[in-house]
Amino acid sequence: MDKKYIILGAAIVLLLIFGTLLIINSSKSKTTELNFVTQTEDEKNFAQIFPAFEQANKVKVNLIKIDSNYEVESLNRLSTGKIDIWGIPASWLPKQHDKLSTAPSTLAGSYSTLYPSAIVSQNKINNNIYGAPLSLDSLVLFANPALKPAPSELNQANQDLLAKIPENWQDLADQAQLITTKSAGTISRSGAALGTANLPSSSDILTVLMLQYGAQMTNVDNSSATFHTAVNVFGGESFPGAAALDFYTSFARPDNKNYSFSDTMGEALRTFAKGNVAYYVDYSAKEADIKRINPDLNFQIYPLPQVAETKNPVNFLSYETLTVPQSSKNQAMAWKLIEFLTTKANADLYYVDSGNHPALSYKISDVQGIVEREVETAKSWYNPDAIQIDQIFHNAISQVLASKGAQTVLDGAAVDVTSLLGKIKD
Repeated sequence: MDKKYIILGAAIVLLLIFGTLLIINSSKSKTTELNFVTQTEDEKNFAQIFPAFEQANKVKVNLIKIDSNYEVESLNRLSTGKIDIWGIPASWLPKQHDKLSTAPSTLAGSYSTLYPSAIVSQNKINNNIYGAPLSLDSLVLFANPALKPAPSELNQANQDLLAKIPENWQDLADQAQLITTKSAGTISRSGAALGTANLPSSSDILTVLMLQYGAQMTNVDNSSATFHTAVNVFGGESFPGAAALDFYTSFARPDNKNYSFSDTMGEALRTFAKGNVAYYVDYSAKEADIKRINPDLNFQIYPLPQVAETKNPVNFLSYETLTVPQSSKNQAMAWKLIEFLTTKANADLYYVDSGNHPALSYKISDVQGIVEREVETAKSWYNPDAIQIDQIFHNAISQVLASKGAQTVLDGAAVDVTSLLGKIKD
């Protein structure tokens, strides 16, 4: 054989060997990437945590925060397999759990130790764990004591009433009547920003009121809505859902003695921040917005009021839970990162850097602030579509304000909610 062909053949063989080695080495050294999509978290919250995990596992974590239109934007990414950890509102779990992988036994086995019962029950569906939160928030009562009338303007009974922190809704309503200033039906000073559909958390406030009154939100197998029925889980008055809706809207009905707020006053949070509302109900995180709008406002934060003389206090949480989609090609590594975040050492770093209220039991016990104390009595329900439910409850409030009966309105709302429940895959 010609010598030059022998040399050429040898060169080709060497090139093939060299190319193969390059591909193998490249494959070995290639770093796995985890896409962590969130609506609430910031890079700074994990600045002391991600580097250690990345180094130990040869992985790169990409935190992707989506600020607006979160459901549509994150679902678009999910459909293309571009999410490994998906932070979703816990209320989305009933609707979205069929898209998610279940937690590994290492996490599921210790879950009830890691988290309080309120979080366990909301993240467990059909005995499977689907999410693990790091932080949480709860509804609280913001108060501006400067709007209370001077004691000299009041009799002793009213002085005593206004001296109280309103621990129950009746005291809040009675105080609001004394504080609210009206002229020809127009409110200039509001005792309580409640009652309308346009409050930032109106749907959640109505929900917690129904739960506090004793409404059973769905039947046992979560196939139909029951919040409109006579059933009261606490054994109190019949039709508690309608009673709660009637009470909530009473603060925005001019013909009711509780009338103390109107949308004509402007957006409720801003109106409170500007010093024109005495009491405002929202999530504690809104404290930052209030201070941003009016750094000089002297306000206080109290626990969410309860039904008077109740033996069954109920509070309401909102939080992002970390899930792993079935479409992820890195499910095992994604769950490994979530477990890494929930260890005490790393969680401590997260709480220092984020300043968020803790979801993990050990830290809740340590902090014991208003939000942390409310976790013990927090309840949730099998919400079939959180975004649609908001609209259904907003419509219910608006219909009552348009003079429709609360029971009739809830009967209609229950039909819509039952329809949504029927669309959920087990």
